[in-house]
Amino acid sequence: MTDRREFVLAGMQPANQREFTPVQIQKLFFLLQDLAADSHALGLANGHTHFTFEPYHYGPFDKGVYAQIECLRREGLAEIGLREPAIRTYRLTPEGQELANSIYGRMDQPTQRLLSNVVTWVLEQNFNQLVKAVYAAYPDMAANSILA
Repeated sequence: MTDRREFVLAGMQPANQREFTPVQIQKLFFLLQDLAADSHALGLANGHTHFTFEPYHYGPFDKGVYAQIECLRREGLAEIGLREPAIRTYRLTPEGQELANSIYGRMDQPTQRLLSNVVTWVLEQNFNQLVKAVYAAYPDMAANSILA
């Protein structure tokens, strides 16, 4: 993987066009970036793909995640929607899913498993479960929490 665009596409690929909420998309890329470094998932995350997450109201946050998805939206590869009550959603378009499938297909099986496992887990968590789990595993990311 060479750039942030491919990192985001590959990270969203296992969702198969399902929607992510803001907390899910932020925690997804925080976890993928951290776990890829720990597992040495070759090419998944590197200096060109990294976000700079900081402790924020609900844990790790980098506005660059939203900026990258906005770039994908302008390319017709992602959709930014709105769910009641006024919650933004993020997902790949069919074209984005096709490109993400291609990127994902070039990855080794351990990296594919890492992506699939993290995406599945993130999508299964509700807001509170996800934030609490991240705080438990990364207590330094709770420093500016409005939930603590």
